[in-house]
Amino acid sequence: MPHDSGLYIVDLPHCRFSLEEDGVREIAWVADMLATAMRKSLRSMETAWAAQDFPFGRRGVGGKLGWLLISLEVWNEIRRFADEHDVSNGTTSWHMFDGNSEILKPYHQQSTEHFDAGYHGVFYAVKIEGLSFEREVVLLWQPDDSYSKPAFSPRGWWACEFAFQWLTETLLPEVKQRIYRRFFWKAVEGNSSSHTREESGRAS
Repeated sequence: MPHDSGLYIVDLPHCRFSLEEDGVREIAWVADMLATAMRKSLRSMETAWAAQDFPFGRRGVGGKLGWLLISLEVWNEIRRFADEHDVSNGTTSWHMFDGNSEILKPYHQQSTEHFDAGYHGVFYAVKIEGLSFEREVVLLWQPDDSYSKPAFSPRGWWACEFAFQWLTETLLPEVKQRIYRRFFWKAVEGNSSSHTREESGRAS
Protein backbone atom coordinates (compact mmCIF):
# COMPACT_ATOMS: atom_id res chain seq x y z
CA MET A 1 0.00 0.00 0.00
CA PRO A 2 1.32 3.52 -0.81
CA HIS A 3 0.97 4.68 2.78
CA ASP A 4 2.37 1.47 4.36
CA SER A 5 5.12 -0.54 2.62
CA GLY A 6 4.56 -3.48 4.98
CA LEU A 7 0.84 -3.86 4.14
CA TYR A 8 -0.44 -5.69 1.05
CA ILE A 9 -3.86 -5.92 -0.55
CA VAL A 10 -4.69 -9.47 -1.74
CA ASP A 11 -7.27 -9.47 -4.55
CA LEU A 12 -9.06 -12.77 -5.19
CA PRO A 13 -12.27 -13.49 -7.12
CA HIS A 14 -15.18 -12.11 -5.07
CA CYS A 15 -12.99 -11.08 -2.17
CA ARG A 16 -10.25 -8.65 -1.13
CA PHE A 17 -8.32 -8.46 2.13
CA SER A 18 -5.19 -6.88 3.52
CA LEU A 19 -2.24 -8.72 5.07
CA GLU A 20 1.12 -7.97 6.55
CA GLU A 21 4.16 -8.97 4.48
CA ASP A 22 4.76 -12.20 6.44
CA GLY A 23 1.21 -13.36 5.73
CA VAL A 24 1.54 -12.61 2.03
CA ARG A 25 4.83 -14.53 1.85
CA GLU A 26 3.14 -17.51 3.57
CA ILE A 27 0.26 -17.50 1.08
CA ALA A 28 2.69 -17.29 -1.84
CA TRP A 29 4.71 -20.20 -0.45
CA VAL A 30 1.57 -22.35 -0.07
CA ALA A 31 0.46 -21.43 -3.62
CA ASP A 32 3.86 -22.47 -4.98
CA MET A 33 3.70 -25.79 -3.12
CA LEU A 34 0.17 -26.41 -4.41
CA ALA A 35 1.23 -25.64 -8.00
CA THR A 36 4.13 -28.11 -7.70
CA ALA A 37 1.80 -30.82 -6.38
CA MET A 38 -0.73 -30.17 -9.14
CA ARG A 39 1.93 -30.35 -11.88
CA LYS A 40 3.23 -33.61 -10.44
CA SER A 41 -0.29 -35.05 -10.34
CA LEU A 42 -1.02 -33.98 -13.93
CA ARG A 43 2.27 -35.45 -15.18
CA SER A 44 1.45 -38.71 -13.40
CA MET A 45 -2.01 -38.76 -14.99
CA GLU A 46 -0.55 -37.93 -18.41
CA THR A 47 1.88 -40.84 -18.13
CA ALA A 48 -0.76 -43.28 -16.86
CA TRP A 49 -3.09 -42.36 -19.75
CA ALA A 50 -0.28 -42.40 -22.35
CA ALA A 51 -1.43 -38.91 -23.22
CA GLN A 52 1.80 -36.95 -23.59
CA ASP A 53 1.40 -33.95 -25.93
CA PHE A 54 -2.40 -34.26 -26.15
CA PRO A 55 -4.27 -31.11 -25.08
CA PHE A 56 -6.38 -31.54 -21.96
CA GLY A 57 -9.46 -29.50 -21.17
CA ARG A 58 -12.31 -29.43 -18.73
CA ARG A 59 -14.38 -26.43 -19.63
CA GLY A 60 -16.90 -27.50 -22.26
CA VAL A 61 -15.42 -30.97 -22.87
CA GLY A 62 -15.91 -32.70 -19.51
CA GLY A 63 -12.33 -33.59 -18.65
CA LYS A 64 -11.63 -35.33 -21.95
CA LEU A 65 -8.51 -35.10 -24.10
CA GLY A 66 -8.39 -33.35 -27.44
CA TRP A 67 -7.31 -36.22 -29.63
CA LEU A 68 -7.48 -35.43 -33.32
CA LEU A 69 -8.61 -32.51 -35.48
CA ILE A 70 -10.46 -33.69 -38.60
CA SER A 71 -12.86 -32.31 -41.17
CA LEU A 72 -16.57 -32.77 -40.63
CA GLU A 73 -16.74 -34.72 -43.90
CA VAL A 74 -14.20 -37.28 -42.63
CA TRP A 75 -16.07 -37.60 -39.34
CA ASN A 76 -19.31 -38.25 -41.24
CA GLU A 77 -17.57 -41.01 -43.22
CA ILE A 78 -16.32 -42.57 -39.98
CA ARG A 79 -19.85 -42.47 -38.57
CA ARG A 80 -21.20 -44.08 -41.73
CA PHE A 81 -18.56 -46.82 -41.58
CA ALA A 82 -19.27 -47.53 -37.90
CA ASP A 83 -23.02 -47.64 -38.54
CA GLU A 84 -22.55 -50.12 -41.42
CA HIS A 85 -20.28 -52.24 -39.20
CA ASP A 86 -22.42 -52.41 -36.09
CA VAL A 87 -21.78 -55.65 -34.19
CA SER A 88 -25.35 -56.72 -34.93
CA ASN A 89 -24.89 -56.38 -38.71
CA GLY A 90 -22.23 -59.04 -39.37
CA THR A 91 -19.39 -61.18 -38.14
CA THR A 92 -16.33 -59.77 -39.94
CA SER A 93 -13.42 -58.36 -37.97
CA TRP A 94 -14.70 -54.86 -38.77
CA HIS A 95 -18.13 -55.45 -37.24
CA MET A 96 -16.89 -54.03 -33.95
CA PHE A 97 -18.94 -50.91 -33.25
CA ASP A 98 -21.81 -50.24 -30.90
CA GLY A 99 -24.04 -48.23 -33.21
CA ASN A 100 -24.46 -44.58 -32.32
CA SER A 101 -24.74 -41.81 -34.88
CA GLU A 102 -22.91 -39.24 -32.74
CA ILE A 103 -20.29 -41.27 -30.81
CA LEU A 104 -17.65 -43.74 -31.98
CA LYS A 105 -17.68 -46.79 -29.69
CA PRO A 106 -15.42 -49.75 -30.63
CA TYR A 107 -16.96 -52.80 -28.98
CA HIS A 108 -16.85 -56.59 -28.98
CA GLN A 109 -19.65 -58.79 -27.70
CA GLN A 110 -17.25 -61.69 -27.23
CA SER A 111 -13.50 -62.05 -26.78
CA THR A 112 -11.51 -62.53 -29.98
CA GLU A 113 -7.91 -63.30 -30.82
CA HIS A 114 -6.97 -59.63 -30.41
CA PHE A 115 -9.67 -58.10 -28.17
CA ASP A 116 -11.47 -58.74 -24.91
CA ALA A 117 -15.24 -58.48 -24.75
CA GLY A 118 -16.59 -55.02 -23.96
CA TYR A 119 -15.84 -51.45 -24.96
CA HIS A 120 -12.40 -50.21 -26.03
CA GLY A 121 -13.16 -46.51 -25.94
CA VAL A 122 -15.81 -43.83 -26.34
CA PHE A 123 -14.87 -41.03 -28.73
CA TYR A 124 -16.81 -37.81 -29.22
CA ALA A 125 -16.59 -35.22 -31.98
CA VAL A 126 -17.16 -31.62 -30.89
CA LYS A 127 -16.40 -28.12 -31.99
CA ILE A 128 -14.08 -26.30 -29.58
CA GLU A 129 -13.46 -22.60 -29.90
CA GLY A 130 -9.82 -21.93 -30.65
CA LEU A 131 -9.11 -25.52 -31.75
CA SER A 132 -11.59 -26.27 -34.54
CA PHE A 133 -12.56 -23.90 -37.34
CA GLU A 134 -15.38 -23.85 -39.89
CA ARG A 135 -16.05 -27.45 -40.99
CA GLU A 136 -13.71 -29.11 -38.48
CA VAL A 137 -14.32 -31.11 -35.31
CA VAL A 138 -12.08 -32.30 -32.49
CA LEU A 139 -12.22 -35.95 -31.54
CA LEU A 140 -12.11 -36.43 -27.77
CA TRP A 141 -10.68 -39.38 -25.84
CA GLN A 142 -11.58 -40.12 -22.24
CA PRO A 143 -10.49 -42.66 -19.63
CA ASP A 144 -12.84 -45.45 -18.63
CA ASP A 145 -15.17 -43.99 -15.99
CA SER A 146 -15.93 -47.42 -14.57
CA TYR A 147 -12.45 -47.70 -13.02
CA SER A 148 -11.07 -45.59 -10.20
CA LYS A 149 -7.59 -46.59 -11.41
CA PRO A 150 -8.13 -47.55 -15.05
CA ALA A 151 -5.94 -50.28 -16.50
CA PHE A 152 -5.37 -49.68 -20.20
CA SER A 153 -4.44 -52.35 -22.72
CA PRO A 154 -4.70 -53.00 -26.47
CA ARG A 155 -7.16 -55.79 -25.66
CA GLY A 156 -9.34 -53.80 -23.28
CA TRP A 157 -9.88 -50.07 -22.84
CA TRP A 158 -7.37 -48.29 -25.05
CA ALA A 159 -4.91 -45.75 -23.70
CA CYS A 160 -4.90 -42.39 -25.46
CA GLU A 161 -1.81 -42.99 -27.61
CA PHE A 162 -2.91 -46.51 -28.66
CA ALA A 163 -6.39 -45.27 -29.56
CA PHE A 164 -4.87 -42.48 -31.64
CA GLN A 165 -2.63 -44.94 -33.51
CA TRP A 166 -5.55 -47.33 -34.09
CA LEU A 167 -7.68 -44.59 -35.60
CA THR A 168 -4.98 -43.03 -37.79
CA GLU A 169 -3.19 -46.23 -38.86
CA THR A 170 -6.02 -48.77 -38.96
CA LEU A 171 -9.51 -47.26 -39.09
CA LEU A 172 -8.93 -44.20 -41.27
CA PRO A 173 -7.07 -46.11 -44.04
CA GLU A 174 -9.94 -48.65 -44.13
CA VAL A 175 -12.54 -45.88 -44.31
CA LYS A 176 -10.51 -44.25 -47.08
CA GLN A 177 -10.44 -47.53 -49.05
CA ARG A 178 -14.21 -47.85 -48.69
CA ILE A 179 -14.70 -44.35 -50.06
CA TYR A 180 -12.43 -45.08 -53.03
CA ARG A 181 -14.23 -48.34 -53.75
CA ARG A 182 -17.63 -46.65 -53.49
CA PHE A 183 -16.79 -43.92 -55.98
CA PHE A 184 -14.61 -46.16 -58.17
CA TRP A 185 -17.38 -48.72 -58.68
CA LYS A 186 -19.86 -45.95 -59.46
CA ALA A 187 -17.49 -44.75 -62.19
CA VAL A 188 -16.97 -48.28 -63.51
CA GLU A 189 -20.71 -48.96 -63.57
CA GLY A 190 -21.31 -45.63 -65.32
CA ASN A 191 -18.72 -46.40 -68.00
CA SER A 192 -20.11 -49.90 -68.50
CA SER A 193 -23.60 -48.49 -69.01
CA SER A 194 -22.27 -45.96 -71.55
CA HIS A 195 -20.44 -48.65 -73.48
CA THR A 196 -23.54 -50.87 -73.47
CA ARG A 197 -25.68 -48.04 -74.86
CA GLU A 198 -23.11 -47.22 -77.56
CA GLU A 199 -22.81 -50.87 -78.61
CA SER A 200 -26.57 -51.19 -78.68
CA GLY A 201 -26.81 -48.11 -80.89
CA ARG A 202 -24.21 -49.47 -83.31
CA ALA A 203 -25.99 -52.84 -83.51
CA SER A 204 -29.29 -51.16 -84.39
